[in-house]
Amino acid sequence: MNEEFAHALARIEGKIDQLLAQRTAPSTPTAAPTVRDSSPAADSDLDSQYGDEVLKYQLNEKWWTGGGTFAGKRMSECTSDYLDAVARANDAQAAAKNKSGDPEEMKIAKFRARTASRAKGWSERIRTGKVTQSDRSGNGAAAADDDIPFSGAV
Repeated sequence: MNEEFAHALARIEGKIDQLLAQRTAPSTPTAAPTVRDSSPAADSDLDSQYGDEVLKYQLNEKWWTGGGTFAGKRMSECTSDYLDAVARANDAQAAAKNKSGDPEEMKIAKFRARTASRAKGWSERIRTGKVTQSDRSGNGAAAADDDIPFSGAV
């Protein structure tokens, strides 16, 4: 065998061994970014297409003992106390999911933190009177047939 060829082959084998060692070496875990308690969402977020979220589930007794159901309601239709409880529950769930280090769970944590932030923003709006009950009651209300032009039978 040619000396030059043997030297090149040894270098290639060394590189292969080095790559294999890196591939089988245990990877160092990366630190999961921390989710801290969210701050209230900005008005631009709350006024956006998705800012007035529909609450799909009623909080369990761990988070809400005030009575009344708000499942199926928009955040703007809830009480500020209930929204504070929604924010606490979602912040806690975001922190727990983020702590797992699983990329899918961390993605969910981001959405939970956003929901908590929006709940705080709506709670603040309601508590300070920026949104009144009359503003909230009109949310999603269907117009009466008399208000719709050309609604009669054809």
